[in-house]
Amino acid sequence: MKAVLRPNSPEAELLLDCCRPTPASDGAGFSAKPLDFEQLASLAQRHGVLPQLARRLLARTESDKSDNIALSRIFRAADAIALRCQYLIEQLASVLAQFTQAGIETLLVKGPVIGALVYGDPSLRPFGDLDLVVHPRQVPIAAEALIRLGFCSSPFDQEAFASGFFDAVEGNFQRSEDRVNIDLHWDLMPRAFPFGPSGEAIWGHSRTIDLNGISVRTLSNEDHLLYMATHTARHGWEFLSQVCDIAYYLKDVPIDWSLLLERASTTHSVRILAIALVLARELLSAPIPAAGEEFLRDHDEVQAVAHQIREDLIAGRHPKATTRLWRILSLIDRPADRLRYLAHSAFAPTLMDRHAIRLPRWAYPAYFLVRPPRLAFSLTRQRR
Repeated sequence: MKAVLRPNSPEAELLLDCCRPTPASDGAGFSAKPLDFEQLASLAQRHGVLPQLARRLLARTESDKSDNIALSRIFRAADAIALRCQYLIEQLASVLAQFTQAGIETLLVKGPVIGALVYGDPSLRPFGDLDLVVHPRQVPIAAEALIRLGFCSSPFDQEAFASGFFDAVEGNFQRSEDRVNIDLHWDLMPRAFPFGPSGEAIWGHSRTIDLNGISVRTLSNEDHLLYMATHTARHGWEFLSQVCDIAYYLKDVPIDWSLLLERASTTHSVRILAIALVLARELLSAPIPAAGEEFLRDHDEVQAVAHQIREDLIAGRHPKATTRLWRILSLIDRPADRLRYLAHSAFAPTLMDRHAIRLPRWAYPAYFLVRPPRLAFSLTRQRR
């Protein structure tokens, strides 16, 4: 069944209400209108918000929660997500212990951190992998530590990383026995999309939080919000969960707005931040303080893009490659950066190009010729 948020349908109204930091309903229940719980579960699963749906339904329902089979499936699926999240956090503890023993400084970003900071519980924010950031100089040591823990990575290789030739900031490591994935980052954004927090500055701004009894280091509140906005903009705003994260973040995480706006300006991510705030406000009624509202009034050029993203989310549409490209370009602040993004995306080799065709070190410049046809082939497959 296609996961489509039909406008004004009871399923769409309920799902959006369950995703709002402050629900619009009075909590009287959800039986006023007939609901297709199978459709509701499919929507929530597709948009990555099933735990939020289950939490709100559990608070609203009483006697009929065990009698409705489809509703029971929602609760069981949420329980399965919670168990998986807990297992991943346990594996994270093992990895961090190994890294500490090897003298590796680590930042944890996205997934469980957002769950803990924003929802008060990592299991309320589904995540499929663990995103760890280390200093570039410590990547080889971190890769060896992961290999000792049973992980492997086919796209990543030490020679390609050491060359500095490829436009890449992460390598994916997998452990097949329990399907644990770790994205090992040595920066947050590639050269093709150099916006938002990055480099050594993120370490100076970092903070430590408690994650289910584990002390972990992560980005500052302002940097994490900017990183969520830039990362999601780069990938096209595909899921309601991405807007949900921003909306809850704005409500529950203390933010120094003068510092946030200064960093957005310094890292050339002003429009990217504006689109995140507009979507969170208009789709999920996120609270925006006066400083944020004033900022948005100065950047109302993002309204048209925000409207299209909202329509695609509601319709369950995956935007075409050309639409995604236009959106990305429209959110880049400076014309020169748009041209650079196009040039880098089309020609700058990545580790995936290296994985597809392995050339000796002396032949690396040939990857500038390899990337355009490989990229064109990939886009053709996506259209099919």
